[in-house]
Amino acid sequence: ANGKQIDASVSNGSVTILAPELTIVTTSIDYGHIPIRSNYTRSISLKNTGNKTLHISDAQFSASEFSTKYIPIDIEPGATQNITINYAPVNRGAISETVTFISNAINGKQKATLVADPFSVNELHIGKTSGNSDEEATITLTMNNMEPIVGMQCSFTMPEQLVFVEGSFKPSQRAESHLAHATMDGNRLTLFMYSASNA
Repeated sequence: ANGKQIDASVSNGSVTILAPELTIVTTSIDYGHIPIRSNYTRSISLKNTGNKTLHISDAQFSASEFSTKYIPIDIEPGATQNITINYAPVNRGAISETVTFISNAINGKQKATLVADPFSVNELHIGKTSGNSDEEATITLTMNNMEPIVGMQCSFTMPEQLVFVEGSFKPSQRAESHLAHATMDGNRLTLFMYSASNA
């Protein structure tokens, strides 16, 4: 209360923190509706928004079908780098997975989302055949399937000149314990093949 004023002055200043920072420009990759058992690539953009060199040491995927050969990598301050991510689906069904980038970034681990809707392709092929009038001709049906099949059904409209031979529809050795049946409804031939034990 009886003291003296002490003169003082203030200096304004700034502090600059030197560190790399990872910004994932592409936060989600969509591979779309694609057949299984093939390889697909998409790119993801990574930017160093810091002021020191960014070193990305690893990319960790939540599913083994994803991979990249472009890590480790260094990204200079302000620069953007595109990383290619390979996807090799083996199972059908929509998926939503993640990739986590491990780096020296000041903001730690960063993630991006990987989505896809892979499907299996099952093709039924009808072989070519020829024959003479009043004689039997055998038609071969083959199936190219990407995953196990426990049953199939198909129908044909028979020309008036053709007659289906009863009991002639039989599975090959490839079909394990499958039963084969054929029905006629007018000129429509329907073929069934299935396994009672889901073989």
